[in-house]
Amino acid sequence: MTRRTPTPAPSWPQTRADLEARLPAATLSYLDAVIDLVQRWTPPTAASYPHALRAVRALADAGTTEPDVLAAGAVLDLVRTGSCPVQEIHRQLGRAVTTLLVRLVPIAIGQAHAEGARQAALRLLPDGPPAVLALAFTDAYARAAELTEHPDQAQADALIEEIRTFLLPLAPAGPFHDLLARVMTDLAPRRLGQHDTSWNPSPAAVASRLRQLRHDADLRPDDVAAAAGLPADLYTRLEAGQADPGQLPVVQIQALACALGVDARQLLLDNRPGPPVAAS
Repeated sequence: MTRRTPTPAPSWPQTRADLEARLPAATLSYLDAVIDLVQRWTPPTAASYPHALRAVRALADAGTTEPDVLAAGAVLDLVRTGSCPVQEIHRQLGRAVTTLLVRLVPIAIGQAHAEGARQAALRLLPDGPPAVLALAFTDAYARAAELTEHPDQAQADALIEEIRTFLLPLAPAGPFHDLLARVMTDLAPRRLGQHDTSWNPSPAAVASRLRQLRHDADLRPDDVAAAAGLPADLYTRLEAGQADPGQLPVVQIQALACALGVDARQLLLDNRPGPPVAAS
């Protein structure tokens, strides 16, 4: 993975000013205290402060106004890093915020020793309240933003898999689905590594490969199109060799590869003119 030129880190005064038209004054005052908590508990080398700002902004952008949900999004990374005990958050922010966090703690931590609990928590997301889903979606977005600044191939691959398997199927059309699409856009180049994404594959080669992959995955064309977020007629034309795959944006290539359960970089390399090349 290569490091992108990072965008300037957000600040709370700037974020707060952007949210003044969307959140009540009382909620903003409450968030002042929450962000102060985050700043006080964030270690110097940790990213919990920018993570908090991105999560709060993404929740508000999606229409979330409940103070407890916004607060839970702000402090989630403190739980992930172990920087602040849940008991301390309960003491300072109360039961409602803590209850939301408890549903997400195994997902947030994600350490090897807690992987079983993490997977179980992810599988329970469909039964969770909308607020928990909103927090899971925006947490994925904030984590992706951190990976664009501090690339980690293993973490990027794990996040893509988490989104493909657990989050995208739960995201309705609208702000949260668009948010996850932005995550895919941010992480797709890292799945492609140094590979030149201005590929020029043969439509017939791509069509053959798509048919093979779909058959191996035992999926219908409509299933693949829906999972990849592509119009059904576009996927049908791709599989028939009647559409130019070279015109697909990287995010659509990534989404299509994820829907078929393969690495996008390998999918691109497989369909370059000439003999197949193994992804390193």
